[in-house]
Amino acid sequence: MKIITFLTDFGTKNGYVAQMKGVAASKTYARLVDITHEITPHNIREGAFILQTTVPYFPPGTVHVAVVDPGVGTDRRGIVIATRTQILVGPDNGLLTPAAKSLGDFAVYEIKNKKFMSNLISNTFHGRDVFTHIASQIINEIEFDEIGPIINDYVDLDFGKTDVTDKTATGKVICIDSFGNIITNIDGRKLTHVLDYRKKIMAFIGKK
Repeated sequence: MKIITFLTDFGTKNGYVAQMKGVAASKTYARLVDITHEITPHNIREGAFILQTTVPYFPPGTVHVAVVDPGVGTDRRGIVIATRTQILVGPDNGLLTPAAKSLGDFAVYEIKNKKFMSNLISNTFHGRDVFTHIASQIINEIEFDEIGPIINDYVDLDFGKTDVTDKTATGKVICIDSFGNIITNIDGRKLTHVLDYRKKIMAFIGKK
């Protein structure tokens, strides 16, 4: 069975996630999997990081719907990113691009064809009325060029610069997980020659 995943900043207190799943269940036959709905509201960088670090564990053919979308209701575009193995659907705000890069070569399509969207599109809920509809149609094996044209001027996103020397490592905090771990953009593999975990390590956040 094919899989559709969902990642949002909606939380679980309301019915928004259930509405998206209801649309998917009505439009196609797929297993519906939650990645998380606890992204800090409007934190695109956090959502992008969690999506990037999660997609490699899903099988080929999986379609990921990701919605952290502070620009909803504006002229920001909706996109589909097709990689060799998986597909990502969501807003063109950088949320999807790190995950796409982690999966290899990809093409980006602008969502234009209203035939594959809801008949009534809310100005504030494209996750339900656009992205989930599109994801369901992809599971139903429509061609990507039916969705819209390929674009090259999509919004890119990276996690900032890092600086690793013989004695120090400097980077940016991306998020704090539910265990209180501070997740940074520093590649831990580059720290093996910097940090001796048997000794005291000092960490500075901001100016502290």
